[in-house]
Amino acid sequence: SSAGASVSIAISVADNHISNRVQALVDSAVIRATGDVTLHADELATITSKSTVAAVAVDISMGGAVSGGGAKSVNTIDTRTEAWIDAPVGGRSSVTTAGSLSLTATGAASTDSQVVAAAASFGAVGVATAGTVADNVLRPEVKAGISHSDIDALEVVITALGQQSGLSKTAALSVSTAVSVGMAKSSVLSSADVQARIGDDVDLVAQTLRVNARSADVLDLKALAASGGAHVGIAGALTQLTIDGTTLAGIGDRSKLVAATVDIRAAREQNFDDASLHLAIGEFAGSG
Repeated sequence: SSAGASVSIAISVADNHISNRVQALVDSAVIRATGDVTLHADELATITSKSTVAAVAVDISMGGAVSGGGAKSVNTIDTRTEAWIDAPVGGRSSVTTAGSLSLTATGAASTDSQVVAAAASFGAVGVATAGTVADNVLRPEVKAGISHSDIDALEVVITALGQQSGLSKTAALSVSTAVSVGMAKSSVLSSADVQARIGDDVDLVAQTLRVNARSADVLDLKALAASGGAHVGIAGALTQLTIDGTTLAGIGDRSKLVAATVDIRAAREQNFDDASLHLAIGEFAGSG
């Protein structure tokens, strides 16, 4: 008699990175206007990633069958969006208008990652392993402000808006006639820096000054691991969510403001859902 072996391996990797800079800028300039003056910078960065693999090994002799499937997706957004009036140290910018002065920076960062791996082994001794990883990093900078400038306007409005959205789903499925292992991981890091500011060395005269920084996160993570082995089944699923960063509205050093109304606001909202599901079947089974 003779015994053989069947081996099947499948691997899929996706690595995506967006790094942009969008600016609406007045630098060392003098502006005299009879109407409104508007600076608006807008950035929309979206990554959609799907990674799928399947591995099947079948041995009809008295030997063994080994299959392995691995899939990984890494998505990173590092963007910078700015609406700013500034000048180098020692210089000045100047804006004079009978209307309003508006600076708005809007940044939206979004990832949608779906990763699936499946492995199956059938033989006298079958071993199947499947693993998936989805890592998503949202790290945008959204800034609007005025520094080293002289401003005279009816109304001054400075707004920075950040929106971070992350969807991460992974699934690892394995089945065999002996030993089966399935592992799945989903992670999202949301670290936005959103700032609306009157910076340093600003002389400002206006009826109304409004400085508003707002940031919002909508995040959804799912990880599913399932394994079935005639003798041993092992399954593990992990979700990892991290939210940090900065949301700031403020006034810097050595600035002089003359206004009837001053309104400064900063807010950040988080909305998230995560779930890890795992199932192991076998004579000796464990999941976690």
